[in-house]
Amino acid sequence: MNATVLSVTLASLVLIYPAQTEYVGFAAHYRPGLMTQVAHNRGMPLVDCMVASPFLPLGTWVTVESQKYGVRKICRVTDVAHPRDRENIIRRGIVIELDFQSATQICRISYYGQEPPRACPVIVSLYQPEETKIERPKPARPKPRLCRKHQAI
Repeated sequence: MNATVLSVTLASLVLIYPAQTEYVGFAAHYRPGLMTQVAHNRGMPLVDCMVASPFLPLGTWVTVESQKYGVRKICRVTDVAHPRDRENIIRRGIVIELDFQSATQICRISYYGQEPPRACPVIVSLYQPEETKIERPKPARPKPRLCRKHQAI
């Protein structure tokens, strides 16, 4: 019984959060001030760039890059799509919803509702801070073997 519940739970998690590190699509945007209210209601601190995602869990850090303008920002997932809206968002090709301030920089809009999401193509990828990146250790160089003539006495 428990194994069945666990396997169903894991299978549903795979459907909810696919194992991708990059999403290509369009960016919609929230009205001014709405993402700040969401962060406050969730007890999350405010950051420069806050987004909503239909794919990623809360608190995930992502890099959002505009394919049109080349602007790149590091953002935190502060909101997630409601289950009843998720399929519609995905069907429309929206991979991220930006807070209004970030949308003015990434999508170059100046007022709410100026452009439809298809006017702002983006690439969203998981962000890994420099201090958490795993660096491969350099292979150790073996000490040179010296002949008897050159060995220290």
